[in-house]
Amino acid sequence: MGGMLAARMTLISPAKVERLSLVNPIGLEDWKLIAPYRTVEENFAQELRAKPESTKEYQRVNYFGGGWKPEYEALTEILAGWTRHPEYRRVAWNAALTSDMIFTQPVLYEFGRLKTPTLLVIGQRDRTAIGKDRVLKEVA
Repeated sequence: MGGMLAARMTLISPAKVERLSLVNPIGLEDWKLIAPYRTVEENFAQELRAKPESTKEYQRVNYFGGGWKPEYEALTEILAGWTRHPEYRRVAWNAALTSDMIFTQPVLYEFGRLKTPTLLVIGQRDRTAIGKDRVLKEVA
């Protein structure tokens, strides 16, 4: 979501941003045109079902091209650790709100307004797509 926020900040306060680099930013697609909407409460329920194992599997499939190396383990620890924390309900609620924002407020339609020199880097193995669990496999 950092790319979405960086693009918005650049659009709102262009004088504060000299150059913009976006690496695999979410918001380049308008998934609400493809996937059915899920309420914040439904997102929250899904977040509460997360476990360290499911978090690791999500990372493996979406960020590591379906593969796994031992050195990836450390990269999953923060997200997996959240699910074990006593305040996880608060984290899950914030994640649900964030998911709603990403789904309903893509920056796709605003990129043409960027005046700041912008570098866009898209990796070939990143498979993150909000709502892809609610569409046909060939669309996801």
